[in-house]
Amino acid sequence: MEVEVLRHNGIPESSILSIRVGSTRRQVQVSQLDRPLKFPTKLEECSSVKVEILDVAGTARVSCSASTSEYSIPLESPLEGEGSTGMEVGLRLSGAGADASHSAAEELEKRREEDAKSYLEKHGLTSFMQFLIQSLMKDKPEDPYKFLQRQVTKKMMIAELSSGGSADQKLEEVLSKLSSEVTDCVPAEQLHDLQKQAEEVGEQLRKDNKELRETLDMLKSRYRSLIAENSELAQQVGEAGEGSDLVSMQDDVGKMVSENALLVSELTSN
Repeated sequence: MEVEVLRHNGIPESSILSIRVGSTRRQVQVSQLDRPLKFPTKLEECSSVKVEILDVAGTARVSCSASTSEYSIPLESPLEGEGSTGMEVGLRLSGAGADASHSAAEELEKRREEDAKSYLEKHGLTSFMQFLIQSLMKDKPEDPYKFLQRQVTKKMMIAELSSGGSADQKLEEVLSKLSSEVTDCVPAEQLHDLQKQAEEVGEQLRKDNKELRETLDMLKSRYRSLIAENSELAQQVGEAGEGSDLVSMQDDVGKMVSENALLVSELTSN
């Protein structure tokens, strides 16, 4: 509810008007009654309003310094020429509340910074943004926005394809996503270039995957052949009972088998 003072008579401008509704009190200087006073009470629940006029009986101003915490302040009459009132107020100034508030603000700011840092690290944005800035400074492309668009597209392609599944399927998903996200905000020419770049990246990735599979199959075949040769050499050495050349050859073949086995294992795990 609101209480508006419509008029007042005979009240000094320096006085303070105090209005109480229920357990809530509002105070305002008479000279500043330019707006209604608000109370957390519904109009239908208000049963009484208490009005009081408070006058200034004494006033004083004291200079403060960080080296002094306690002050004894004599109060003077607000009326000119009347001097001291005989009243005095003792004050102690402390920064505990301010320090606590400042500490809470610092803690909140620190938490926000940590959340932002965690988000950037989670998505690898810090290193990626550094890469973009360094690339811009190094290459100085004529159209930096198009350059950034191309780099972001490649990043999206790599992230999608590395998440597993068929390369062709992932490529189609990325192209579909790009088309739906940028159709409304990217000119048709740039959209066409973007799609072309995505297709080129996808084609290159498919070609690389095919070459890796062929290399892996070749190494597996070579590995089986070396195993067979190693077995035959072992039998020949056993039958002859001697022949240092064959033993040396067997060792060499064994080393080759071990090296190829390690390479196959690495390619298979990747």
